[in-house]
Amino acid sequence: MNGPELPQILKQVEAISTAAAQASQDFSSLHSPATEYEANWTAIQAKLDNAWERGLGCSSLADRSDIQKEIVTLAHAQEALKAEYEANLEAANSRYEARLNRVLPRLCEELVQILGPILVEKALRDLFRATDAPRDGSPGDPEDANPQDDRPSQGVKVTVLLLPTEGLDRVGVHNETIETLGLLREVPLCYDYNPDSGSLNWRQGYRDGEALVPDREYPVMYFDGNAFPTRSQVGWVAASDLLDFDLKAIGRTIPNYRQVRKYLEMRDQGRPQGPNTPQKPSVFCVNKKPRNKERKTNLYRPLRHA
Repeated sequence: MNGPELPQILKQVEAISTAAAQASQDFSSLHSPATEYEANWTAIQAKLDNAWERGLGCSSLADRSDIQKEIVTLAHAQEALKAEYEANLEAANSRYEARLNRVLPRLCEELVQILGPILVEKALRDLFRATDAPRDGSPGDPEDANPQDDRPSQGVKVTVLLLPTEGLDRVGVHNETIETLGLLREVPLCYDYNPDSGSLNWRQGYRDGEALVPDREYPVMYFDGNAFPTRSQVGWVAASDLLDFDLKAIGRTIPNYRQVRKYLEMRDQGRPQGPNTPQKPSVFCVNKKPRNKERKTNLYRPLRHA
């Protein structure tokens, strides 16, 4: 009688264990040239020791002569083994490393098939962010130490404008596209980007109702004190970092308060008013700088000459 079917995650764990065990077995079956040489040398030495013991205890001259010939043959074999090992060591090591290097990629391919590429990419992205983030007490970028920098310190909310992937005029960013802003130089994993049409669509797994929706990233423009929107910084921000924005509640505690208020006033002037008019928010706060801060080309647009 068959037992209950295992949940998908347990099936994956079982498959991973099997793949890892096979890889371990494959690694164990591969021996380095030094290990093989020592094993062969030890085997010949054991035969030599045995021959010497038999020779010492042998009373027959004929048998002793045969044993002496055997000892000479074994000694020559040991010398030849050493000479061959030393002459071919570099090539043998290269072949050994090549065999080793075939095992790990094969295991990685199996793991990707088991887990699915989207989950693997997400794990790699999270690992990259975790290892790339500055540690407490470590020096930051030189720009972070600039006393004239109007950007907030850690823990202070930064205000951003959420950008649509097309039709930036709707949020007051005129004569620009996601591409001209430089945001398509390195597109987050959650998007499928078609360079021919310039379209951005959610990748499988990140679409509405799917498991990775919380891991989406969105294009934003920063209220950073530079001329808005022509010289404002842009970047990608994770959905989990976006916080609701309330100018009345936050007030003057946010950096560049006047710039944010001016934008909201201009935006609201062109908006139809009414009790049933839907108001889709476009301004958010983030608690920190974007997690993709290393993408300098995305975050910092070239300054335009007036």
